Amino acid sequence: MKDFLALLTAREAIVAAKLVVVAVWSSALAVWVILLTLILGTALALPGGSPTELEDALRTVAEVVVMTILVLAPFAWVASAGRGYLPPVATLLFVLAVGQLLGVLGWAAYFPWSIALLVSGAAGPDAALLGPESYMSVFLAASIGIMATLLRWRYADHT
Repeated sequence: MKDFLALLTAREAIVAAKLVVVAVWSSALAVWVILLTLILGTALALPGGSPTELEDALRTVAEVVVMTILVLAPFAWVASAGRGYLPPVATLLFVLAVGQLLGVLGWAAYFPWSIALLVSGAAGPDAALLGPESYMSVFLAASIGIMATLLRWRYADHT
């Protein structure tokens, strides 16, 4: 107990905590948006509020939220490597531009940051017909982002 205040926190624990906080906040914001949408839809008496439609919409939103949280992981590495918030913002703008270009070329189904948009149906009903390689690209991007961030925090000089 005498060394309690002197124990170091492992860098991996810090990275894991930061990623968990991002996931929890992103989930909380998604829940807030869903609740606000339901309240406004009810207040405006919008059609389409059957339990089946609501269940399908919630399932789609949950899938999009999970995929969006997963593709945030590479930005954690960019923030760590760039030591600030501007490098991930610049990377985000670049990723958005590449996503638009690949969408025009018809390759958006293979770009991890476009998959959530396609699943949501925002690109049209046929865009949601994705193969397993699309979902694998999301998990691959998340895995690479998490591993790169962990390795950056483990081996980088933080002085």
